[in-house]
Amino acid sequence: MQAPRGGTELQFEYLKKHVDESLLDKVQITTSVPEKIPLHPTKPNILWQKNSYDQPNLRPWFLDKNNHKKYSIMLDNIQID
Repeated sequence: MQAPRGGTELQFEYLKKHVDESLLDKVQITTSVPEKIPLHPTKPNILWQKNSYDQPNLRPWFLDKNNHKKYSIMLDNIQID
């Protein structure tokens, strides 16, 4: 039985399917929840945010402006058609 996959998992699979693995190996991508995986000390850290910044579980993290510097790039709600 396959575990259910949401939009984030499906988009990340699509990204891995269409972007060369050697390029993806050069960055650390965190999806949805900031810092759910440790920040990489030498690679650019990318936050791929599909949730709204004002959700109760994420709002405190986004209100602290010091957190914004932790990621090289923050992407918000990218939709691939």
